Amino acid sequence: MERKEITDLSVESQFEICAIECIGLELIIVCVYRPPSGDVSMYLSMLNNLLNLNLIKNSNVIIIGDINIDLLTKCNYSKDLLNTLKQSGFRQLINQPTRITNISKTCIDHAYSNIIKSDVKNVSCCDLNLSDHLCINVIVDIHNKYLQQNSHVLKRTFSEQRKQEFCQCLDTYQWDEILKKTSCPSKAMELVMNVVKNKFETYFPLKKQLLKKTGHKWVNDSLRKLRVKISQLKNYITTHSDSVESRTHLQQLENEYWIKLRQVRSNFINGCISNCKDDMGRSMWRVISTETCKNNKGNSAIDVFVSRSAGDCVGTRAAAAAALLNRYYIETNVNNAVPCTSTALTYLTQYLPATCPPFKFEPFGLDEMIFACKKIKRKESKDINDMSTRLIDYLPPTVISLLLTLFNECVCQGTYPSVLKKIKVQPIYKGKGEMHLPKHYRPISLIPAASMIS
Repeated sequence: MERKEITDLSVESQFEICAIECIGLELIIVCVYRPPSGDVSMYLSMLNNLLNLNLIKNSNVIIIGDINIDLLTKCNYSKDLLNTLKQSGFRQLINQPTRITNISKTCIDHAYSNIIKSDVKNVSCCDLNLSDHLCINVIVDIHNKYLQQNSHVLKRTFSEQRKQEFCQCLDTYQWDEILKKTSCPSKAMELVMNVVKNKFETYFPLKKQLLKKTGHKWVNDSLRKLRVKISQLKNYITTHSDSVESRTHLQQLENEYWIKLRQVRSNFINGCISNCKDDMGRSMWRVISTETCKNNKGNSAIDVFVSRSAGDCVGTRAAAAAALLNRYYIETNVNNAVPCTSTALTYLTQYLPATCPPFKFEPFGLDEMIFACKKIKRKESKDINDMSTRLIDYLPPTVISLLLTLFNECVCQGTYPSVLKKIKVQPIYKGKGEMHLPKHYRPISLIPAASMIS
C-alpha cells in the first residue's frame, strides 16, 4: 500500500521518493533518488524530515536508492549523512562498491534501515547486466515477534541530559516573536503550546522497545519444581504407561500445586500491602486494580478489548477499538434523557439566596503560579499531547512567566485558551463484565498538563 504522507516529501531533481507499506509486517520500503546535480544540503535536510515522521519512527523501515554520495570517500557530505542516520536510529547497510567502472569504484547506492542488526540476515551486491550500477539485495527476517500483540512498546526516554537540553532550548527560544504575531491571548497560548509540543517531540521522541516478558514475582522455586514434576509425569503417561496409579499421582500433584499457588499468591499480595512505604490504602487499591484488570499496563482489560477488535495488525485493531468506544460514548450521551429546565430553575430559586455575593476572577502573581505548580500531583498519565504532569518540572522560569502573562490576559478578557480545552478520553474497565464490550468501560478525561496550572 502506498504511503502518501511519505511521497508528499518528494522534490523533483532534488529528493525524488516513493514508498510502500507491507501490510501485516509493519515494514515500510522507501526508494529515494538524488540526481548528481542535486543539492546535497537540501537532500540531507529532506532526509532528516523523512526520518522524523512518526510513521517512520514507529515502523521497521528500509530506505534504498541511488543517492550519488560516495560513502567510500571520506568527506563532509558522507560524514553529515551518516550522522543524520545515526541520530534517528538508522544505519548504512552497504560498505562495498555499488558502481564499478574502468577508472573508479564508488558506493553511491545506499541502503539504510532501523531494523535490529540480528534481523538483517544478508546484504549483498550483484551484477544483473542491466546497468552500470550493481543490484543491492537486502534480506531481513520480519518474523512473528513483530506481529504479536504487545511484542513491543513505544516509550520516551527522559535522561537528565535530555531534560537539561529541553529546558535550555525553551529558555533561549525567541518568545517575543510569538507574542508579536497576535494580540489574542488564546491564540498566543496555542502558538506557545505548539512550540513546547514540538520541542518535547524533538528531545523526547517515541522509540520502539521490545517488551521483556518476565514471570510473576510471586512464583518461587518450589512452585517451579512442582510444575516440572507435573510436566514430566504427563509426558511419562503419554509415552509409557497410562495406569490408574499414574493418574492418581498426577491428580495429587496438581491439587498440591494449586493449593501452594493460591497460598504463595495470597502471601505476595498481603506483603505488597503490609510492606508499603507510603499509603496503605493506595497500595490496596493498586492491588485491586491489578487483580480486576483495571490498570492499563501489560495484560490489562484494554489489551483484551483491542485484541478482539477487527484488524490485521496491532495498530489497526487499536484504531478500530478507539472508534468503537468513541461511537458508544457519543451514542450513550445522545440517548440520555434531556434534563428538565423548569425543574432546575425551581430548584435554584428555592435554594439560592435572594442576593448572591459578587464573584469574579482576579489576575494572580508569579508566587501563586509557582505555588500552584508545586501543588499539582506528578502522575504518569498522558494528556492529548502525550505529556504527563511531570512536564511542569522541565519548564524553565521563562516559560512559567510567559504562561502567567497569557493566563492573566485571558482572565482580563473573560476567555479561556481553546488549546487547553482539548482533552483525552481514557477508557477504564469497570472490573466486571466481558472485557470486549464497550459498556463495561467508563471514560475518564485527562486534561492538558498546562491546563492544571490555571
